[in-house]
Amino acid sequence: MPTSDIDQTLRNVIVFTLADGVIHDVERQYIHQLGKQLDISPDEIDTTIEDVESGKKSITVPSDNTEAQRLVHYLVQAAAVDHDVSQRERLVLAKLAERVGIEESTVTALIEEELRALGNDSLENPDAPDDGVLESQIEEIYANFTEWDEATRVAKLDELAGLGRYAVVPMLRIIESYRNPDGASSALELKTMLAERLGKLGDARAVYYLTQQVNLGDSDDEISNFALRAASAQAVGAIIREPFACDQDGIEAARNWWIQTGRAQHDHLVI
Repeated sequence: MPTSDIDQTLRNVIVFTLADGVIHDVERQYIHQLGKQLDISPDEIDTTIEDVESGKKSITVPSDNTEAQRLVHYLVQAAAVDHDVSQRERLVLAKLAERVGIEESTVTALIEEELRALGNDSLENPDAPDDGVLESQIEEIYANFTEWDEATRVAKLDELAGLGRYAVVPMLRIIESYRNPDGASSALELKTMLAERLGKLGDARAVYYLTQQVNLGDSDDEISNFALRAASAQAVGAIIREPFACDQDGIEAARNWWIQTGRAQHDHLVI
């Protein structure tokens, strides 16, 4: 491959691994292994990672069909390296494969083959929580939130957030939902507490959704209030490493950041 194609291949893989907002250690190891295979120095690899992290994140499909199909294989490897190919990763791979003339069934087979090669016969991450257990946790929160005292609320939401990246999507679904905890007139207090925990988790997938809470206007009603907007702004700041305070100034700072920079960087992470 020409040098420019090699560089773009590495960039594409890095963009793909950043789909959840962070390059995990095992993904970073894969990127370096691939870079070595492509004859790219470790320093160049690290510099490219920094460039991609700070710039616009989009995959550029090679015009040469052979190179495009090779890219699909690299991305399958990158997706499977942590033994957990998410639905979002599968969707991106399927769309890319369609563009380069690869059947979705072929991509699925490639994913399963790669997972088996990594010694994961179940094709699932053994550390991932059972969907039924996770759903039960969420239903318990909705059913009992209004009856729990503050300490119990904190403990139960910390337990959910303790699942790490597996908790992010379920927590965001609660943030986006119009459902109220049983016996409550709104879900604002629950959503505020979840926003605080999403900030601590630091997953970039949450930025878009938290910013939507920040941008709901300045009225206090059953949909939005100051506490939720301020907590969401502070959480966004924690994720993107900006000092957005939990106050009106922080709210305005988060809104301005989204307009000037954030939308271009995070719209692609909508789940």
